[in-house]
Amino acid sequence: MFSFLRPIRKPIAVLLLGVLMGGSSTYFWLDQVGLAFGRTDYPEETSRSVEPSLPVFIRVLAVGIEAEFETPLDLDSTGLMEVPKGFDTVAWYKHSPTPGEIGPSVIVGHVDSETGPEVFQPLKDIKDGDLIEIGREDGSTAVFEVYRLSYHSKKRFPFEKVFGDVDGSELRLITCGGVFDHSDRSYSHNLVVYAKFLHWDQKESDQG
Repeated sequence: MFSFLRPIRKPIAVLLLGVLMGGSSTYFWLDQVGLAFGRTDYPEETSRSVEPSLPVFIRVLAVGIEAEFETPLDLDSTGLMEVPKGFDTVAWYKHSPTPGEIGPSVIVGHVDSETGPEVFQPLKDIKDGDLIEIGREDGSTAVFEVYRLSYHSKKRFPFEKVFGDVDGSELRLITCGGVFDHSDRSYSHNLVVYAKFLHWDQKESDQG
């Protein structure tokens, strides 16, 4: 197991990521791919150390997302990544950096349930340049700017692009998308929103 608190490049031997959508569980594997939630070299102005702090809320005003974070996600005894328990909350994967730290911070939410659309359903409407605010337990707010939205087939998921090292602090917002197979009760794709750190919201940070 690797630690997100250190600059490491240890491989993830087997990681099964599951996201519960549409009343069923859908999964994809990171199997012997040698990925890492590590740190890389940074320009001087972005290389200062940022202490880890748990995320407490997410806000994306452009598409009307505003939600709290529930208990961080871990792996269960079978290597399956836990999924958010609530449909109106999101969850951070605890073996990725906390938002604002160097590396890709992974946040997961449900797109829908048997009763209808859920917290991350509006992700499909996000556009490049939209802002994502992540409030942290230490009172700071990290602001990220969206630079890509991609639908990735679960059969050909680009693990290195989504989970690999990056040159800065980034976010990965993940939910399900594509075509829903009613017989299999599974979506064909994962929707991933990519965002880069923009700045700290000093106004809210000073209040903490």
